[in-house]
Amino acid sequence: MKGVDKKPRRRKRLTLIIGMLCVVVAILAVVAWPDEREPEYQGKKLSEWLEIYDSRRTPAEATATPSEAKTALLAIGTNAVPTAVRWLSYQTPGWKKLVLRGFALARLRIPGFLLRPLYRADYMTQLSA
Repeated sequence: MKGVDKKPRRRKRLTLIIGMLCVVVAILAVVAWPDEREPEYQGKKLSEWLEIYDSRRTPAEATATPSEAKTALLAIGTNAVPTAVRWLSYQTPGWKKLVLRGFALARLRIPGFLLRPLYRADYMTQLSA
């Protein structure tokens, strides 16, 4: 194999490695991207208090009771208005609908930590309505 040029093979390998690194960086950026700032009460965010108040969790999973959540929401008070307005005015982007529909059609089991950023804003819009 004296006459075979190894540069194309190296170039393909380098392109593949760079492509994989870009995908890893993109996934890490989505996962590690900070959530929007929300008002907090006793260390829990507004969204957490709304979930507890909505009582969708079973008592074993809940970290507080709905009455405690009501107290927390009253304590947060008008500080919740800008966040609630942002949630209510949220429109799901087309790309997000396409990605979620693709996952559903392919019946892929995607880890929760990757899906959470995609579903969070939609879920908070439903809670605040």
